[in-house]
Amino acid sequence: MDVKNKCIAITGIGGFIGARMAHRALQNGMRVKGLEICEQKAEQVRQEGVKVIVGDINNPNAVEQLCQQSDVVFHTAAIVKEGGDSALFRKVNVEGSRLVAQKAIENSVRHFIHLSSVMVYGFHYPQNATEDTPMSEQQNPYCQTKIEGEQVVMAFHHQGKLKVTVIRPGDVYGPGSIPWVVRPIQEMRKGILPVPSTGVINHVYVDNLIDFVFLAMEKNLYGEAFNVTDGEATSLLKFFGYYRKMIGKGKLLALSPMSLRFLCHIVEKFYTFIGQTPTVTIDSVNFLNRKNAYSIVKAQQLGYTPKISLDQGMCFIQQWLHDSENKML
Repeated sequence: MDVKNKCIAITGIGGFIGARMAHRALQNGMRVKGLEICEQKAEQVRQEGVKVIVGDINNPNAVEQLCQQSDVVFHTAAIVKEGGDSALFRKVNVEGSRLVAQKAIENSVRHFIHLSSVMVYGFHYPQNATEDTPMSEQQNPYCQTKIEGEQVVMAFHHQGKLKVTVIRPGDVYGPGSIPWVVRPIQEMRKGILPVPSTGVINHVYVDNLIDFVFLAMEKNLYGEAFNVTDGEATSLLKFFGYYRKMIGKGKLLALSPMSLRFLCHIVEKFYTFIGQTPTVTIDSVNFLNRKNAYSIVKAQQLGYTPKISLDQGMCFIQQWLHDSENKML
């Protein structure tokens, strides 16, 4: 598909990935509209001249408006947390995805791009896991509902109702990323960021991910799933060490996974006692303690090349941190 002058509809357009996709789509001559649950985030995207509908992906009327006269739907909206209420995860990540796909079908959308996650492989997957690696729910609501969300939209593809591409990104970072930039820097500014000594991050800079989204649109990559990372697994100590140098404070505390889980158990008990939500949980340790890389050979064979290196990505984050208008940190 030639993307110029085509209309892309983005769910979760005010989020980290959705907003960046909107910006890049405009740069590439696309018409952009989006759905966003948060009015404040919606207004920020509107400043780029984008039509944004305020509503959630479980609202049929809002999703109908989004899909009308759209060529492509890029579905990013999801509950993205390490753990929590399974019913809420299922409502958004599964039933919300079902509704968006159904409305895309009803409005003759040409291409449905579903943003999933490498977490469909669970926590304990083999080195260089490919798209054929068995999925694993791991009794975790995020992993479980990401698997189910994929199954829902791919069923429509197999029925011949919708042309679907599934993208499984790694750990998406860049200016504004909450889990991989904002939250760890906030914790380091408080003093100490504990991390599992054996964990790695399969990072993907947000613009590298979006490069692949454009590739999927241009090459009509229908009916397939693709792992997308920067092509390297970096130790958590090295990755978060960049932030320590940027802010000039904080300490990384490398602990064995067993020690870190015990510490989190104590912290969770304390926070529950005082009626607050802990910032580090046993679930988050499981996410951080992944030890292996994911293969991106399938994406590379189609022309995907990560253009922004880790060093370059961290330079962009440092520039963002020094922006006097940045209020997030």
